[in-house]
Amino acid sequence: MPQSLNRIVVTAVGLLVLGVLVTLVLPAGDEALHRSSQEKKPLTALEERGRQVFLREGCWACHTEQVRAIEAGFAHIRQPGDIGAASEGGEYAARSPALLGARRRGPDLTRVGTRLSSKEWHVRHHQDPQAASTGSIMQPYGYLSQADLDALAAYMLSLK
Repeated sequence: MPQSLNRIVVTAVGLLVLGVLVTLVLPAGDEALHRSSQEKKPLTALEERGRQVFLREGCWACHTEQVRAIEAGFAHIRQPGDIGAASEGGEYAARSPALLGARRRGPDLTRVGTRLSSKEWHVRHHQDPQAASTGSIMQPYGYLSQADLDALAAYMLSLK
């Protein structure tokens, strides 16, 4: 093998090892990523059922459960400061999979349980979003059973 090709291979392998070290190995040692927030409590059976409804119905496709540090492009969805500080890894330690979302089309739900604390509002909103939130583009979920609506509302109220 020519010396220049050998040097390229060694450099590429070195960069790969460095990349793995920086992106996987070093963060794995950060205790904050593995420690659950003191405010987080395990979900009750009803809240867990609501989380499963949230997953099943694909709510995560439009709603994130992650407060991002960068707000550019999302000002039209919510007012700055109404959710609080950016999310930290420990907030998701007890929840699998973490429902961080993808492209936010609807409001972030990270702390929705502290902003909208009425079970009745959440049930009504899921049955007919436009009646509860003027201008909402969310589809109605009136076909859900009352038990699923109650569970979904319980899950929303657990997000604090």
